[in-house]
Amino acid sequence: MQPSQVGRLFENLVENAYTAGSNGALLTWLPVLDSHAVDRAVTTAAGGALFIQVKGHEGRRRDGRISQAIPLSAVGDYEGWVAVIGAGTASGLDECYAIPGPELLQKGERGHLVDGAPCVRATLSRDSPSWGEYVCRPDELGARLLSLAGAEPGLAPGPAPEPERRQEEGAFFEAAVVGAILGASERLVLYRPAVDIAGRDLLVQLAGTAKHVAVQVKGSRREDARPGLYRFQVRTRTFSPDIAYVFCAAAGERVEACWVVSGSELALRAPRDSSGHISFEAHVAGPDPRWELNRCRIDDLAERLLGLLNAC
Repeated sequence: MQPSQVGRLFENLVENAYTAGSNGALLTWLPVLDSHAVDRAVTTAAGGALFIQVKGHEGRRRDGRISQAIPLSAVGDYEGWVAVIGAGTASGLDECYAIPGPELLQKGERGHLVDGAPCVRATLSRDSPSWGEYVCRPDELGARLLSLAGAEPGLAPGPAPEPERRQEEGAFFEAAVVGAILGASERLVLYRPAVDIAGRDLLVQLAGTAKHVAVQVKGSRREDARPGLYRFQVRTRTFSPDIAYVFCAAAGERVEACWVVSGSELALRAPRDSSGHISFEAHVAGPDPRWELNRCRIDDLAERLLGLLNAC
């Protein structure tokens, strides 16, 4: 197999291990672009997040230890970044090491790869005074990552799934939001959910930091009975005050306006109704004093989200 194929297999094995070991409490996100040394992001129901790079190692040294070299450019120096090194074969893991980026940089030896790129090296074993504290069995990986994310083992998974929506329309608005953000800023890293079960469409990270926000995208091409008025509904069973909502109004294939509203603000200013929804409605034509400060052009979405993350 090619190295990239082996790498993908280990990523899946590690994801399977922590998902099963956390009883689904760790939700997985996949990078939209693989450009920031993160293979998987995981979030918890309590709002914690980790940004994980997976390294798989099939070979061991004669003494049973594992030698791993990672380019310095591929190591995150913030607390939410974690290297998960899975040892075993492409068909199964024997043991795992979960090492936060700052500790990997502090304890690892500096060297160079064959191409001359600077790297950090770690020689791993259960008995190592430097690395022994990071080892765990594959079935313990979920609990270990929950602890690193600041959550307790046994934490309940996220909200129940939303009923199916019209997939084509949802995909149109999500793609418009993703394209606008990627085209406007390199400081934001985007992830999609590996399994869409929690009413979140995107995870947005401030690059190189643990700052993040989950986003639910709501879009509509249909005006209400009153011209220029658009109405959106958020189901209360998937609502969270800790995520951000991006409401998009479109005329045909063009997004006319967006509103970026934090969950806490939405709950305060748009109380839930008896049907189990929170209704958000806003005017496109003319000023709307209720939500004018939340309104922006789709080209300005990245700037709005940067402001939200910088305020965290």
